[in-house]
This record gives sequence, C-alpha cells and structure tokens, in this order.
Amino acid sequence: MGRKWMWAFWSLMSQMAGNLIILVVFIMSGLLGMLAALSMLYDPFRPSFIPIVVSVVIGIFGVPWIWSAVWLNIMESRKYSSERAEEFYKECIKKGIKNLSDSTDRQRLQLLIADMVEFEILDIDPEKLFEIGEKSVKDRNKAEKDKKWNEVRSSELKRESEEKKISEMPPRDKRVYLCKKEVEYYRNCIDSTSRAINAAEALSKAMQEKEKDGSVSAGIASGIGGVVPAAMTAARIEKENQDIRARNAARQVSLEPVQEEMATAGNELLELLREKTKWSKKIEMAKIKLVDEKHPAEELFAAMKITRPMIEQSETGAVVVSVRASSEQVYKIGKNKAVIDGIIIAKLVSKGGEPAGCARLCLPAEGIQSGVGPEKLSGICTSTQPGQHYTVELSPGKLWLIEE
Repeated sequence: MGRKWMWAFWSLMSQMAGNLIILVVFIMSGLLGMLAALSMLYDPFRPSFIPIVVSVVIGIFGVPWIWSAVWLNIMESRKYSSERAEEFYKECIKKGIKNLSDSTDRQRLQLLIADMVEFEILDIDPEKLFEIGEKSVKDRNKAEKDKKWNEVRSSELKRESEEKKISEMPPRDKRVYLCKKEVEYYRNCIDSTSRAINAAEALSKAMQEKEKDGSVSAGIASGIGGVVPAAMTAARIEKENQDIRARNAARQVSLEPVQEEMATAGNELLELLREKTKWSKKIEMAKIKLVDEKHPAEELFAAMKITRPMIEQSETGAVVVSVRASSEQVYKIGKNKAVIDGIIIAKLVSKGGEPAGCARLCLPAEGIQSGVGPEKLSGICTSTQPGQHYTVELSPGKLWLIEE
C-alpha cells in the first residue's frame, strides 16, 4: 500500500509541475506580447517587429495548448501503462475477476479498487485498465507461444533436411558421416562431464582453509622479543591450525556426496573416452568397407522384421514415425559378414487416402546386423497438418549390403 501511495503522490506532483510550466509559459508569452505591442506603437510598420509579433501571437495561443496536450498525453500513458495494466489484470485474475461482461465480476472489481487510492486520486478507469492489461497479457502469451512454435518448427525442418541429406549419400559416405556424428556426440558428452568435474574440484578446493605457517611468525616473534613470545606465538598458531583442520574435516564430510559424484563422473568420462576412440577408429575402417548394391531393395526389405509404425505429432503438425527393425538373415560379401544398410520410406496417407508426404527412416551407422536385437529407427515429415489423422505405409528406399 505504501508503494501505491508514493506512486499516486509523485504522479500528482508531476501533474501539478506540468500545470505550473504551462502557466509560466503563458505568462511569459503574454509579457512578450505586451512588449511587442508597446514597440509597435513607436513604429507599427517596422519590418523587424513583424516576425516578433507573429511568433508572440503563436506563443500566446499555441504554446500553452501544445504543452497541455503533450502533458495530458504523458499522464494518460502513465495511468494506463501496459506494465501497470498487466499488474492490475493479474491481481484481478487472482481474485477471480475474469470477465467484465459479467455484472458480478464488475461488482467485485469495484470492491477490489476500494482500497486502491491511486484510482481516485488519478481518476483511473478500472475497466479500461483491466481491458488494457488483458490485451497486453494475451499479446505477450501469444508472442511467447509463437516464439516457441517457431523454435520447434526450425528444429523439425533442420532434422528433416538432415535425414534427406543422409538418404542421398552413397553407402560408404553414409557410414562415415554417421560415425562422425557419434564421435561428435561423445565429444560433447566428454566436454560437459569434464566441466562438471572441474567445477566440483574447484568447489572442494575453495571450501578448504589453508593452515598458517607457525615457524615464520615464531621466528619474527623470537627476533623481536625472545624465546617466550616465540613460544606463545607458536602455541597460538598451532591452536588456530587445529581449528582450521577441524573446520576442513567438517567441510570434507559435507563434500562426500560431491566426491562420490565426482568419482562416478570420472568413471563415466573414461567410458566416454573409450567410446569416442572406438568410433574414431570406425571412421577410418568405414572408408575401405566393401559394398554390394546388386541385391534388390525389395529383397533386403523383406529380410527385415519391422514392428508396427508408431506416430507422434507435434504442435506444428509434423509427424515422427518410429519402428524397430531386426534381421535373422545372414549375408556375406566374399568371406566377410555383411549388414543391411540404407533407407526405409514411411509414406504418410491422410484419412481421405491422399498422400501427405513421407519420412525417411535412416538405418543406423552399423546397419541392421543379423541376430542383433532390434534397432530403433525414426524419421520426420513436416508437410503434415496439425490435428489430422494419418496412416503409415512402409516401403524400401535405397538399400544395400556393406561389410560389418
């Protein structure tokens, strides 16, 4: 309440100051007009006085009104500022006042402002302030929603573009590219884990007090006052160091959970480093893998066991199709084992039977290996519409065999 009183007081003082400025300008303009009139009595047609007279007349009649209009506009904007209106609107919502077309809510509004002195002092229309606040809040919410929608859409389009690019790559290039993506993933994980460990170590060191060196202080005391002061200084510093060790021990106990997490993070870091090294080696090996593109895509597609497609639709309307794929069929290139690799196409069909687009399900970096558990595949289609029902038809895209 004190803040509201102060706001009302300063607003009233500002209004009075504005009126005072208008009055001063009006008086000064009048005085200038009188001086100009007296001068004209001496020489009414003197050219140098004509612009003075014109400007004074304009000042007498125009300046006060201009000042008044500008000041009233400033005061009006202060009374109905969006910040003040939003604050008032949110307060109304908290009190259950949501719709001013309802007479009950209008009555509650009048009861609410009964204790708000600035409404009476500044002649604020509460219904107008409510409407401005309502519009401002809705506009802000819409802007935030639109921003979130645009961010989601941008991410979806980026993913679709990435999947399209992968689907058009030659066999070896695809494997090399996906292996590099794995290396990048583990590199990012290593960086974030290292930062967490470093932060924990810095915290642990910062919480430990450094003990004092008693020999230096005792030596100084001995040189100044002799053996007794030196002994007393040494005893005092030892007592202080004992207190420091006790505090450090207590802090060490409180840091045990952090140290356990550091140990776990350290083990995770070692595992991440091993994975990164493994995938880095696979990049070089992928460049010399043999490829067999003679097998028909339909044959390779039929050799895979693919689960029923699952569909997830975002607020933008984009559809993500997910399946799991495995194979028991053993393939070889020469004497070496081979895996199925490439792309599966998920065609999306609307309820009316019209094609709505397709998602490209890229097989993983090491393909579909015989006898290995099902691999999750997913792809996105951004040409679908929100709120629409779609069915999925799977078909082979570009499929080939590549050495394991």
